[in-house]
Amino acid sequence: FYLNLGRDFHPRPLPPEVTAGEMKACYANAGRLALERDDLQYCEGFAMKKGLFPVHHAWCTTAVGHVVDSTWDHTPGMEYRGVVLNKPYLRSTVERNGVWGVLAEMLPDAQTLERFELYLHPDWMPEQDQRALFLDALALALPSASNRGLR
Repeated sequence: FYLNLGRDFHPRPLPPEVTAGEMKACYANAGRLALERDDLQYCEGFAMKKGLFPVHHAWCTTAVGHVVDSTWDHTPGMEYRGVVLNKPYLRSTVERNGVWGVLAEMLPDAQTLERFELYLHPDWMPEQDQRALFLDALALALPSASNRGLR
């Protein structure tokens, strides 16, 4: 999912006007920050600090792809790869599920995954060839998906 549909984001130190959030609460920290500020978008994906394994993580991004991560301290060598979710989907999913975090709950659902327009931010939508690669991979991974006409 993230390899085909995601993109790399550019880490930056936390802007001085953003307050650091609670550790191990990245989904809530990023979700609240994105919903409070019009200039930031909500991202989920994988992030890693230099020398460590990637972990599922949430952060915000600016319009030019700079990371605003109110959970982790910025250290040189950090890497982020993920997708930008639209705010209406973020809000409705959190209200429906009662917990922060979207993709960890959604990824097993192929019917939802194939409908990109429901959850990906239109300004950050992957190119058509990236979407086609993902649908091909999804059909291979979940044979029942190809029976529904995914590919």
